[in-house]
Amino acid sequence: MERAHAIAATIAKQPPLTTKYTRIGITERLGRVIDEGIGYGLALQGVTAAEAARIASAQNAA
Repeated sequence: MERAHAIAATIAKQPPLTTKYTRIGITERLGRVIDEGIGYGLALQGVTAAEAARIASAQNAA
């Protein structure tokens, strides 16, 4: 956390336009990472839900 504060202080000393584009650069990258992972997470959730439904159905049939 100490390192993060030091980096933030360095960024805050920069001109406003620099800090604006630094923020955009960081948040754009994080947004892409999240967007790329959402599809995979939803697929896993779907597989899990289907398996849970299959197990429940098998238990109800027994």
